[in-house]
Amino acid sequence: MIAKNRFHRGPTSGPRGARQSLSKHVKYVQYRSLGPEENRDTRCIFDKEREGIARQQMVRDVLSRTCTRVNYHRMILSPAKDERVEDWQRWTRRVMADLEAKQGIELHWYAVQHSNTEYPHVHVVIAGTGEQRGSGQREPVVINETDFARLRESGREHSEYARDRVLAEQQQREQAEWQAERAEYEGLIVGLEQRLEGREDRDRRPDQAERERHRARAEQQQRREERGYDRGR
Repeated sequence: MIAKNRFHRGPTSGPRGARQSLSKHVKYVQYRSLGPEENRDTRCIFDKEREGIARQQMVRDVLSRTCTRVNYHRMILSPAKDERVEDWQRWTRRVMADLEAKQGIELHWYAVQHSNTEYPHVHVVIAGTGEQRGSGQREPVVINETDFARLRESGREHSEYARDRVLAEQQQREQAEWQAERAEYEGLIVGLEQRLEGREDRDRRPDQAERERHRARAEQQQRREERGYDRGR
């Protein structure tokens, strides 16, 4: 999985600038041109428990959890081609739960899934602060290289990658077994035919084989003469 992240700094633009920037981004991920398999329902905003969340509600919640270091993070989670995802919301929730466990704080995030490009992906917005587990104290959300490494592991772990590999290996084994059984069966048939031919040869009178060869040569000669007659006409 590829994970990309950008964060919006707190003091650079102030609350108004942060609100405008976040609202613009969410409109983009919700209303960008749809792919052939998408509709407005598939572009809904969801979080760790809910779906169909209103954009204004999301923006208010994210901006109520800012700090001077960061207002919010904008992240893209894009599985590799061999990391098939069946349920995007479930997959995103599991990946983000792993990140939350790695961070050790409760994250407040919202996501929208896109299937309008060659590589389906999820846009995630993470509030700039989260609550420390146990104390409930707010802490800035900082995402570093080890977090990205964990995200990549989680993306593969929670996809259908392992299951698809097991199925592919099973199909390969079944194909090899089928080919071996077929070769064995064909060998038995060839052996049986050879034994039957040998039995027929033993049952023939001594001069029968010679007469059959003579008759075959005569029929072949007759066909040649007929073809020559036809060409002469």
